[in-house]
Amino acid sequence: MKPSILLLPAALLGLASLALGDSPAADRAATATGSADLRVRIIGIRDDSGTVRVALYRGAQAYEANEPSARQSQKATAPAVEFIFVDIPLGRYSISSFHDSNGNEKLDSNFVGLPTEPYGFSRNARGRFGPPSFDDMAFELAEEGADLEIEVR
Repeated sequence: MKPSILLLPAALLGLASLALGDSPAADRAATATGSADLRVRIIGIRDDSGTVRVALYRGAQAYEANEPSARQSQKATAPAVEFIFVDIPLGRYSISSFHDSNGNEKLDSNFVGLPTEPYGFSRNARGRFGPPSFDDMAFELAEEGADLEIEVR
C-alpha cells in the first residue's frame, strides 16, 4: 500500500538522521551473485547551500519498510552533484534524493505535509498523491554497472 501524502517526507527518504553506511536491509537483500558500481548524478541543484542526500533501496520490501541499503550525502554544488556507490550487489533498486537546502538533515515540508525542498527519484518517477511506487522508480543493476541521472524539483 502506498504511504499517504501526510507521510510523504518520511516515506520519500527516511533521512531524518542520516547515518552513512549500510543498514540491515543491505544484509538481507544481498542474495544476487556479483556486484557492480552505480553512478548517480543529481541535477537541478539550484544553489550551493546545504547538502544533497541520496538513499538507495534494494527491492520493494526495503523501500516500503524505509530501510535503505546505502545512503550518501555531500555538499550541494549547483547545478549537479555526483554520487558513486561501489561494489553494490546486483539486483533491482530504486533511489530517492533531496536537496537539503538548510542542512537540517531532513526533508522539510509545509503544514499539509508537502515537501518544500527539491526532491527526486530514480527514473524521474513522480507520485500523484504521495511518493511513487517502487516499480515506477525501479532499475536493474547488472554486472556492467549503471549511470543514472535524477532531476530534483
